[in-house]
Amino acid sequence: MESRRSVFRSRLAAPRAREGQNKPTDLHITFTTPHESAPHGSADASALTIRIAILLVDDHELLAHSVAVALGLDPELCVVAIETNPEAGLARVLSHGPDVVIFDRLSVATGLRQEHANSRLLALGAAEDPHVVRQCIRAGVDGCVNMNTSPSALGEMIKRIYHGEAVYETRALLELLRRPHPAIANSPRRTASLAKRELEVLSITAMGLNTAEAADYLGISINTLRTHLKNIVAKLNARSKLEAVLVAIREGRIDVPEDSD
Repeated sequence: MESRRSVFRSRLAAPRAREGQNKPTDLHITFTTPHESAPHGSADASALTIRIAILLVDDHELLAHSVAVALGLDPELCVVAIETNPEAGLARVLSHGPDVVIFDRLSVATGLRQEHANSRLLALGAAEDPHVVRQCIRAGVDGCVNMNTSPSALGEMIKRIYHGEAVYETRALLELLRRPHPAIANSPRRTASLAKRELEVLSITAMGLNTAEAADYLGISINTLRTHLKNIVAKLNARSKLEAVLVAIREGRIDVPEDSD
């Protein structure tokens, strides 16, 4: 019997085969579009809260609805639509631009990055599997979460991703970082063009600090830190700051963070 990890891994990495099955009708549901919300009965404008707009793209209708209901309990989150068809989900993102897209097919992430969509991306899959993590990073995904994650923990991950963090399992990242990768090892050193300050920024990023903490540690503003990271990603031809960190570690320019557990 296939393990849960291999099932999640295959779901995330490959299209679903439907041969011999009656294909269900694709579902697309639109909920309210969030802008601001205030506590019930409050007329105080200062009580308004910006809500994070979320699109769910998952061909498991029951799972998608369950996630939507759970996330809807958080006043800072709002699921604006559910799509069970990846192509329809891609079109919905490009036309409406939700803040965060949650999905279980990497084809969604690949399509969005090719179209230069600005939405943050969160994959549902085997977050502890280094192979899945590598695929997600290469596709420009901002984070990967296990299917058995609690609703409250999922909500916090969404907020962290929305604010610019990359959210991955530490152990999976460390295992991935320590694995040899011939395609990188045998290529010209991509980090040769990085300045000393840029390597310092990557080192701090590798520690897992959030944007504010990293900027404070380096003694620079958040905007300056973001500018450094943008320049680093461009110089390395990387898809994300996390991929830039992977490249720098594998080329020996920064150290692998110690596993604190």
